[in-house]
Amino acid sequence: MLRIGTGIAKGRRLKSVTGAIRPTGSRVRGTLFDMLSTEIVDGIVLDLCAGSGVLGIEALSRGARCCLFVDNDRRAVRMIRDNLDRCGFGGQPGRHGQPGRHGQPGEHGRHDRQDGHTRQRPPDRVGSNARGLVWMTDAVRSLEHLADHSCTVDIILADPPYGDPVAREIIRTVSERSVLAPGGLLVLEHRGDDPPETSADIDLVRRRDIGDTALSFFRPAWSARPAQTARDDQPVPAAAVNRSEILPVDLPPPSSRTRR
Repeated sequence: MLRIGTGIAKGRRLKSVTGAIRPTGSRVRGTLFDMLSTEIVDGIVLDLCAGSGVLGIEALSRGARCCLFVDNDRRAVRMIRDNLDRCGFGGQPGRHGQPGRHGQPGEHGRHDRQDGHTRQRPPDRVGSNARGLVWMTDAVRSLEHLADHSCTVDIILADPPYGDPVAREIIRTVSERSVLAPGGLLVLEHRGDDPPETSADIDLVRRRDIGDTALSFFRPAWSARPAQTARDDQPVPAAAVNRSEILPVDLPPPSSRTRR
């Protein structure tokens, strides 16, 4: 059983399934979020190939403003929604303050009771609830959809199946489309002996190996960075970044039609 390691949802158990969905291990998660530390606070996060949703939920637990979860597996989407509810992030005010369900804008209510007990919902840095939304679509389509709507995020957490060519497509799309806010990062989890391919338009600024697993941190070469950042391998605190006014959790999902 997966558990959230730190933050307001610390110790909460998450559902997971065996088979093709491979959750990020606790040691890797601990290393990742220790490296991101305060940059997560008030950050807008995108969890690609989200699986159980453990990375994005850990980010919400540590103070992220909101997180969009993307997976093209129906079982994973159901599991992420259940796990968001388990941790108190599944309900939220909609765009117009109307109650609703499962993170869809305008359809979510507040879930202040869980397992028969009332719990206070934690506020984020802008005065509303930390929010999670799930899209059932593929990773590249979600990136293109965000870019088409001029919606940027601070941190992209990508954990595609090891050896899957989608990792290369994620890197390429992030390098070519304006999805990351200035100073933002793409973090890709992969096997240590299978480094991801890069392109001329994105820079590998840091890599950390944890056993057989590696975390690679990328920044688009065109991304302007705030002056207060001293080192290339350190992300910028989300609160210091000028972002778009559109949040990913306020967007409708991309069309279910096949992407051309």
